[in-house]
Amino acid sequence: MSSGKMSSGKLASILVILCSVAMADYSSGSEKKTAVVDAGSTGSRLHIYEYSSDPANGMPVIREKTLSKIKGGVHEEKVDSLDGYLQRLFASASKENINDIYFYSTAGMRQIGPEKRAALNDEVRKRLKEKFPSATIEVATITGRKEGLYAWLALNYDNSRIKLQGDTIGILELGGASTQIAYEVDKDEDFIVKINSKTYKLNAESFLGLGLDHAISQYLNRASCFPVDYTLPDGRNGTGDFVTCTEKIKPLITRVQEINNYIGFRPPRNTHSFLAIAGFDYTATELGISKNFSIKDLDEQGMAFCNSAWDELKSGKTSYPVNPFLWHYCFDAAYEKDLLTFGYRLDAIDIPINTASSIDYKSDWPLGVLFNSFVTPVNTAEQEYHTGFLKLDNCMHSGSASSMSLF
Repeated sequence: MSSGKMSSGKLASILVILCSVAMADYSSGSEKKTAVVDAGSTGSRLHIYEYSSDPANGMPVIREKTLSKIKGGVHEEKVDSLDGYLQRLFASASKENINDIYFYSTAGMRQIGPEKRAALNDEVRKRLKEKFPSATIEVATITGRKEGLYAWLALNYDNSRIKLQGDTIGILELGGASTQIAYEVDKDEDFIVKINSKTYKLNAESFLGLGLDHAISQYLNRASCFPVDYTLPDGRNGTGDFVTCTEKIKPLITRVQEINNYIGFRPPRNTHSFLAIAGFDYTATELGISKNFSIKDLDEQGMAFCNSAWDELKSGKTSYPVNPFLWHYCFDAAYEKDLLTFGYRLDAIDIPINTASSIDYKSDWPLGVLFNSFVTPVNTAEQEYHTGFLKLDNCMHSGSASSMSLF
């Protein structure tokens, strides 16, 4: 027998053993404690979930959720300063008996060079292993598609849509650096999720550069996109011309990012509604339309805000709450209206859009990580930037309670 065949045989045996151990662990129904870090572009949030597996379908039954967060993206740190960064983030978890840690970074880390990203991820894993020597640790910069998938899973778990096995809710997420959309489709799916004998085909997409912070940075001297008499960086005053602002923003979405009639090419199926979270929800709340959101209301209230005088806005003489981001909302409303219409074309389908505030939505995408074992990626471009980690594709399963995936 050749050495190559011998090596393949040994590897196959190792995979079988590891998969068997994983199955035994997840079929026991014992309590587990998993930490998931959402290392975003403006800060990191540590989520700790205590849960067991439902013996009927293997789904996690979450007992407790805790959260801690710190400001500043991990991509802004230097390798030799990571120890302090992680100490602050994990301060409340120093004595926790954590089984698994997933440190997942997103848009901020996607934008830096591969060498720096690898160095930071390597150091994060090293430091976490020193602090939690008995835990299984995965450090990865996940793709935007995976972020959208996790947000969809978290939403539909928390609202019992998966448990009831009926229509699901699509997700619309708007962050600082990127935006995500995810929902059920008939074909051309990016992920297949199999839970409790039901199969979900999911479209999930992310557009890096179309987060609110990145988008507005390209229009800071566009007078039409800011309230009347707001002073622009170039010294001119804002004109608050909402219609003109939407016309100027549209090319960023339809030409630069080439998002045109997204829904038309990927029609939703079994989708009860869409939920707009993060930036979408913040803007709707400030404009007073979070409880009864619609694209029409976003258009009308965005125009009313833009037409307001900046002196009255900042002095609290209007109905809009005064806060450090008040100057943002004229642009935000125009931008979001363009993204939802010209980009996604959600105005062309009869599916309502709700905001996170309207349903008291409390979950974040990290909860979706607990469903890793039910997910099969279909899109061949779906890869993460990993470090220190073994992928066992042969452990992927169809949603039974006795299998798991370490991806």
